[in-house]
Amino acid sequence: MKRASHKQALHQLLDRYGVTIARHDCGAGHANREHLLDEILRINDRFNHNPSLDEALNSGDGSYKP
Repeated sequence: MKRASHKQALHQLLDRYGVTIARHDCGAGHANREHLLDEILRINDRFNHNPSLDEALNSGDGSYKP
């Protein structure tokens, strides 16, 4: 559940700043963006030592609250 809400927050952040990932392959941009989000979450999992910070980054409904 937490991972899904983090991923949703990352989607919202990328959308807010208009971040797209283009590739030459048709439709590959979406797959690459998903791969990027998975990599960001993997790095977060590796270095996240304070679980209480997760609540500060998430409103509880999955939206990002800076």
